[in-house]
Amino acid sequence: VLGSRSAQLIIASDATNLVEPIGLTGSGAPPPVPALTVTPPNLEFGQQPMGLNGSSAVVLQNTGSVPLHLGSLAFQGPDAADFSLATDGVSGHTLQPGAIGLLNLHFSPAATGPRSASLVIPSDAADSPQVVPLAGIGTAPLLTLSAAALTFGSQPASATQTVVLTNGGDAPLTIQGFTFSGPDAGRFRIVSDTGQPSLDVGASRTVQIAFSAATIQSRRRHLWTAPAHIAGVSYTATLEIHD
Repeated sequence: VLGSRSAQLIIASDATNLVEPIGLTGSGAPPPVPALTVTPPNLEFGQQPMGLNGSSAVVLQNTGSVPLHLGSLAFQGPDAADFSLATDGVSGHTLQPGAIGLLNLHFSPAATGPRSASLVIPSDAADSPQVVPLAGIGTAPLLTLSAAALTFGSQPASATQTVVLTNGGDAPLTIQGFTFSGPDAGRFRIVSDTGQPSLDVGASRTVQIAFSAATIQSRRRHLWTAPAHIAGVSYTATLEIHD
């Protein structure tokens, strides 16, 4: 029983002298219990491009005086599927007093914008379950063009026009290449290209395209239709951009 307790010890004997009862006092203490400390108490993954994994770690420690038994860890919340355990060496295990367990968490956003969930850690600690808030921001590149179509008009000889590719998103954009397609693809070619394979947020790449009546080798790939006219004949091709 918890709290202060008291009693007397009375000694019976055939001694001629009188012995006073001995006073007894004590205080009831709670039994030792495990205690779980989670570090850090919450995780912020920051900005993470869609399709990639951001990683962070959580440390669990038994700061009590008796063994701590852990249950099965779980993710809960509106974006729980965006978070996962890369390694889980603690679910169903026991941590001895002072022992630690390490969790590696991944964040892979399925959409752009703020994403959130919670890691729930059940145990036999008094304050179980421990809940660790998780948060991150999904980002993605966005390819924008200075022109949706290039019209060369009537051209008796080679003519050029320029299109500018800009990353209008909030994550790096990779340009993998270009290809001309369509019935007149051979009459269009890239004559100038600033050539950046990757565009940071807000960065641009400039491509100059030429049209010629003479048949030329198609060089590179999706996006806009470029009509042209020579001697009353119309020519059309499509430039596809791989990102």
